[in-house]
Amino acid sequence: MLAASVPGGGGAAGDGDALPERKGGADARGILGHESSPLGLNGHVLHTLAHIELNAIDLAWGWTCLIQV
Repeated sequence: MLAASVPGGGGAAGDGDALPERKGGADARGILGHESSPLGLNGHVLHTLAHIELNAIDLAWGWTCLIQV
């Protein structure tokens, strides 16, 4: 069995869902487009990219803390 050979993988599965319940996300109609953004197109794209990178870093830390090899 693979789980027995992985460090920390021998535990029993829990009864509940591993993910927390989702809270309502932002309403897409309330998000400003680049046309009305005070940052302009370049600033708007950079801001969007910053959100994507932050999510990627958050996922990487989540996996790092979960695996802990």
